[in-house]
Order: sequence, then structure tokens, then C-alpha cells
Amino acid sequence: TVTLDATGNGSITAAQVGSASTDNCAIASMSLSQTAFNCSHISTATPPTDLFISEYVEGSSNNKSIEIYNGTGAAVNLTTGGYQIRVFLICLTSATIINLAGIIADGDVFVVSNTLANAAILSQSDQTSGSISFNGDDAVALTKNGAAGTFVDIFGSIGTDPGTAWTQSGNTTLDRTLR
Repeated sequence: TVTLDATGNGSITAAQVGSASTDNCAIASMSLSQTAFNCSHISTATPPTDLFISEYVEGSSNNKSIEIYNGTGAAVNLTTGGYQIRVFLICLTSATIINLAGIIADGDVFVVSNTLANAAILSQSDQTSGSISFNGDDAVALTKNGAAGTFVDIFGSIGTDPGTAWTQSGNTTLDRTLR
């Protein structure tokens, strides 16, 4: 397993892959055909083991929402799983917490929107909260297990000030919908 960093890049070495390799005559050398990885290398062959943030809507004014996707193969009860959305405003490591309630069927999404979003956004919402209030420079996390807060997915970098927005390869999070 290669873990990608916040920029979507990761790498491995032959020693990491073959650390348990043995040979009666000693291993002369080990190499890998590929050592660098990015988001384009993510495999969809294995279903996710947990929920993830599938859409981030950072529109003008209160037009904000977070969409969560369930591809786990089974329905997930957000209430009994203690799922929460945590909004970390610029540079803060403490969050505003939104407890999620409901069930997401396998292959379905759950949308949490700002209470004052426009009618088009609210019509797609499963839950609303005045605390869904972020601007392209805040971190948003999906956690489970209630107060224990096991992180499931994170958008942005907690405790970091990216300026006016998170930017990657010319793309920005300010006033954008990201999927």
C-alpha cells in the first residue's frame, strides 16, 4: 500500500516491498518498475472500507455543502457509527462539529448543506446545519466514533493557512465545486 501525501503524491522503495525476501545465495539486488505514484494510480478494484467525501461545494454566501459517498458494500448508519463533519477554520486545530444522522445505502450519497443555502442545494440535502460554513481556505474532515474522532477523510490541511484557497495544479477551492 502506498500512502499519498496531501499533494496526492507518494513513493516506495524496493526495500519496503521486499523487506521479507530471502534467497539461499543472498539477494544480489532488488528493484521496482515504478516507485512514484499519484492520484491517477488509485485502484478502484477493491471497494472502499469506509465512507469518503465525494463532493465539496464552496459557493457564494451560504451556498455550501459536503457530499459523502458510501461504496462499502453495505448500508452505513451515521448515527450509531458516530459520524461527524468537522470544520476547521483557517489555522485552527479545534473544530466546529456537526453530528450526522441517518443511513446511507451502499452506492448512495448523503449531502449536508448550510441551512441558508439556496433552494437548489437544499433540495438535494439530507441534513442541514448552520455550521456548514467554510470558505475555500478551511479544512473539512469526516470522522467516526463520536468524540474519539477517528478521521475517515480530510479535505485541506488542519492547522494550515493556505492563503485565500487550497490550490493544486492551478485548481482552487475558492467558490468551486470539487468532485
